Amino acid sequence: MRVLQSSQPVFAGDALNLAARLQNLAEPNTVVISSLAKRLAGGFFDLVDLGEHDLKGFPNPVPAWRVQGVKPVASRFEAMRPELTEFVGR
Repeated sequence: MRVLQSSQPVFAGDALNLAARLQNLAEPNTVVISSLAKRLAGGFFDLVDLGEHDLKGFPNPVPAWRVQGVKPVASRFEAMRPELTEFVGR
């Protein structure tokens, strides 16, 4: 048996399919992200909710967000924990 080796990486799977479908939702010069990317980005970016979309290859509607810009945050900790409140009475 002969095995062919390629110097080019092979990309496949749900992540690539999702990226291709989200790319179709994006207007020129914009970025559209999924729920996972939104969670990983934390509070670093201003996002616009584009709602849920029926995408080919996905059984359920997929939520999407357009990246509007970078949020001004004091630190990475603050960006990842936007729900924290100030201490009261301490």
